[in-house]
Amino acid sequence: FGKFLAFQGNLGGATKEYSEALRLEPNDPDLHRQAAFLLAKQGEMKEAVSQFSAAVELRPRDPIAHYELALAQAKLGSTGQAVEHFREAVRLRPDYVEALNNVAWILATHREEAVRNGREAVRLATRACELTGYKEAHVLGTLDAAYAEAGRFAEAVETAQQTCELALAAGKKELAATAWARLKLYQIGRAHV
Repeated sequence: FGKFLAFQGNLGGATKEYSEALRLEPNDPDLHRQAAFLLAKQGEMKEAVSQFSAAVELRPRDPIAHYELALAQAKLGSTGQAVEHFREAVRLRPDYVEALNNVAWILATHREEAVRNGREAVRLATRACELTGYKEAHVLGTLDAAYAEAGRFAEAVETAQQTCELALAAGKKELAATAWARLKLYQIGRAHV
């Protein structure tokens, strides 16, 4: 019934329904996930993280649960914890492109130097590119940022050019524009942070 209320736009009613369902079934990871999505939709990220965390505790070997928790933590600003859960998602499912790409992006571009790790970002982004056949512009964009963070600026420039071309071919003008802006940074020896 909570899904129905949420579908109708009655988020408050749906939240109440999920709270009651969780009181009755506290060990149902799917209920925790659904409640978390609903809370996130309402901008209640702290509570959403709590519900995603409960789902991970109930399903610690589920890469999707770790990925969803990592996304919520990243939105909340808990980057270190997000990186841990993205890494765990990748450990559990080595071909998880979204998790590979997201953790690589954080490691390549985070504003705090202590979080960045260009070498690991290149490794993870390369794997994501291999899995997508080097045909996904946003994944290739992560690789160009990773190369720059690792100090490999010639490769960063070349890859950013490929990102631009791929994005334009797919009609993704905004993605192409951001790749072009990064390329200009790489040409002067600066990483995207």
